[in-house]
Amino acid sequence: MEIGSQFTGQSMALVLGGSSGLGLASVKKLASHGIPVLAWFRERRAREETLLAEFQSQYPSLILPFNGDITKAEVRNQVWNSCQAAGIQFHVLLHSIARGSPGTLNPNTHQKPLTALDFNLTYDAMALNWFYVLQELIQNKLPAKNMCNLAFSSRGGHRVLPGYAAIGMAKSALETLGKYMAVEFAASGIRTNVLEIGITDTPALSVLPNSKILLEHVAQNHPLGRGTQAEDAANVVYLMCQPEARWINGAVIPVDGGESLI
Repeated sequence: MEIGSQFTGQSMALVLGGSSGLGLASVKKLASHGIPVLAWFRERRAREETLLAEFQSQYPSLILPFNGDITKAEVRNQVWNSCQAAGIQFHVLLHSIARGSPGTLNPNTHQKPLTALDFNLTYDAMALNWFYVLQELIQNKLPAKNMCNLAFSSRGGHRVLPGYAAIGMAKSALETLGKYMAVEFAASGIRTNVLEIGITDTPALSVLPNSKILLEHVAQNHPLGRGTQAEDAANVVYLMCQPEARWINGAVIPVDGGESLI
C-alpha cells in the first residue's frame, strides 16, 4: 500500500466499506470537515477509478483510498505496516461493511435458501471483522488518544425483514459485540457505540426482495415524512466524533428520525 507524503504523521479516520451507501456518505462528510480519511473498500477497477476521480476532485489530499479484501489477515497486515511506517494513527474507526448473503431459511420457497457458508461469511464480514480490525489496530499501536469506534446496525437485528436472516443475525451479534468492546477497550481510551440506521435506499438494501415496497412503506408512514438517507447516518457519525460525545459509550443509538417508533 502506497501512502502519499500528505498523509504522513496524520491523525485520520478509518472507514471500512467506504465506497457506497452509508460508508461513502460518511467518508465525504468527514472529509468535508477537513478530517483525513482512509477509505477502505473492495470494488472492481471501473468503480475504483470513478471513486478516485471523485475523491481527488472534491476532497484533494483528504481521502486515502485502498481497494483490498478486508476479510484477509494478510491484506490487513499490509495496511497496518504501511500506516506504521507513515506515522499514521486513527482517531475514528467506522465499520460499514455490507457484505451479507440474502436468502431464506425455508428451502421450500422461491427464494434462495441460505447455507452454512452464507451464514459464516456474513457473520465474519459484518460482525467479527469489526473486532478483528480494532484488536489489530491496538496491537500495532495505531489508535489515537480517545478513539471513537463506531459500527452501523439496522432494525433487522431484532425485527424480521424479508431475506434478511443471515444479515440480521450478524447485526444482532454486532450490537452485542459493541457492548463488550465498549467495556473491555474503555481502559485503552476507546469508546464504542453502534448506530442503528433506519431503512435506507442503498445498494445493500436493493438486493433484498421487495426492497422498493419496504422503502415506499417507510416513506408513507414515517413521522418526519421521508425515509432515512445515507447523509443522515453520516451526520451522526460526525457528531459522535466530536469531543462533546466522549461520555457516550456502549450505546445502540437509533438514527431513523423516529421510524422505529411506529
